[in-house]
Amino acid sequence: MNNIIIVLLVIAAVKFVVFGWLLYRVFQRDLEQYENDQLSTASTVPVCVYCQSAWTKPVDEGQTRWEGGDLVLVTTYECEHCRLPFWHVERVSVSKISV
Repeated sequence: MNNIIIVLLVIAAVKFVVFGWLLYRVFQRDLEQYENDQLSTASTVPVCVYCQSAWTKPVDEGQTRWEGGDLVLVTTYECEHCRLPFWHVERVSVSKISV
């Protein structure tokens, strides 16, 4: 009886490793794309200029304006750690906008 349980556990472990490796190979590109998307979205969240905390939330939707040849978006954020407001400025050059 004990031998049967051990054999079944070994078979289950082998199947787990083989199917895990197979699924990783099949979905490898999707996993890499997901990781790259997560890294790119994580870098767009501004950090607090006072305490360097990443726990920030937008206070408003931002104001857009033209400065020379650049489209500027100014968004007010509030740090959830120190509760101080700060502004995040994003500039987009007109030459980068494709119509």
